[in-house]
Amino acid sequence: MNRTRIKSIPLREVIQDMAQEWGVEVHEDCDECWLEIPKNLGEGIIRGINFSGGLGYIIYDCLFYEDMEIRFTIKEIHPLKFLYCVEGHFFYNFEEDEENIYEITKFQSAITASTYQHGNVLTFKANIKTCIASLEILRHEFIQNIECDLEKMDEQLRSLFTDTKAAERFYSQVHYSLHLDELFTQMSKLEGTGIVMKFFLQAKTYEMLAAQIMLFEDDSRTESDQIYLRRHDLEAVKKAIKFIEENLKQTKSVADIAKEVGLNESKLQLGFKQYKGATVNAYIAELRLESAKRLLLSTDMNISEIVYQLGLSNRGYFAKKFKERFGMTPTEYKQSHS
Repeated sequence: MNRTRIKSIPLREVIQDMAQEWGVEVHEDCDECWLEIPKNLGEGIIRGINFSGGLGYIIYDCLFYEDMEIRFTIKEIHPLKFLYCVEGHFFYNFEEDEENIYEITKFQSAITASTYQHGNVLTFKANIKTCIASLEILRHEFIQNIECDLEKMDEQLRSLFTDTKAAERFYSQVHYSLHLDELFTQMSKLEGTGIVMKFFLQAKTYEMLAAQIMLFEDDSRTESDQIYLRRHDLEAVKKAIKFIEENLKQTKSVADIAKEVGLNESKLQLGFKQYKGATVNAYIAELRLESAKRLLLSTDMNISEIVYQLGLSNRGYFAKKFKERFGMTPTEYKQSHS
């Protein structure tokens, strides 16, 4: 295993330490700096930027040819870290605790804080394309900007942000939200350097922090009361779509569908809006109308038979909705295509 030791903060010095260890050049543009991973170690880029007020953002977009351990060992107060696995997977542990190693996989995030003079370790497995975004906060600087808002914050988070002397170790791991997933996509697509890039990244970094705080508070609720959709919840939404399509005649209530796929109703509705741009019932109604149109053209079924086949009971209501959607009644539609 290759090992790299980082003995500096903030992020500019972190990247300079890496560059010195690996024998590569650091590129800089105002407050942003980056390095390219040397070809003898792997491929990819590590890029970081410091903002005023103790906030920073670094992204590791890389593939190493051998297992790579990056060990942050500075004997000071280490930053509070919000780690996000955008691609691949990696491992995390506290410097003083080599036995408890956490694996963080795609679509998962972790909030970590080490105690005073104790660092932390990121481990990348060989030949696995990995992308990690890390939002890093120097609490003694950052807290000056949020002191008036602390009383409104979740008690556990408030303790975490106000622990400026790093007295307590902290670790929390969850699946991150679709909102955060969208932010990573936006941040990866913007090209360029200079003040536009800096302002864009700063705005998105603060948006990431806000989204993470809301997600943390949402995770403190019971699962049935959670309102934010996680990236992995989309699999349950896809399962719900398939269930509806295969059971259109017997489609049940939104509550029954949510129970069938293991989501609460709020998450299911939010997932449909994200994935289909419609509520569950609106999607079912549209699916029935499209199915009716197909049956009118491909079968000899009459209107009553089609209404029954689609699990409906009111022929008049069906005809009304069909005309609203396609501009003609079912009978007119069938005749116009005969």
